[in-house]
Amino acid sequence: MPADRRREVLDEASSLVNGDRNDTYGDPYDDYMKVSKMWNAYLEGLMKRRGISVSPALTDLIEPHDAIAMMVLLKTARIANAPGHRDNWVDLAGYAACGWDAYGGPAAQSRAAAEPPSGSRNPYDIREAVAAWRKENGPG
Repeated sequence: MPADRRREVLDEASSLVNGDRNDTYGDPYDDYMKVSKMWNAYLEGLMKRRGISVSPALTDLIEPHDAIAMMVLLKTARIANAPGHRDNWVDLAGYAACGWDAYGGPAAQSRAAAEPPSGSRNPYDIREAVAAWRKENGPG
């Protein structure tokens, strides 16, 4: 029964992230804030060792939900090697729930304030940058 198998994985993930793991590690936002700070510090050191200039904007690049998303990638890599290992699937579901929770954590309001208003230019959208350049310089 596929529905029962799905429910079992989701129920186990729920009991872990809302029970044992939450009791052990605390709120996902707070827990992964520590992880993201450590990863940011590591990446800053790595970039400096490799001669890459580090702007202040990059020192806080990874937020708690990003750290959790990278844990999802870790579990995905493990699933590629061992798809029959049920624990990876349970953890994947748990990370998804924690990531969503962390994204709505204390940083959500500051993140929303930093996002450009609807309809305004997004400086990170390459398509908009190319279109603006072509408008100023011609199609060639």
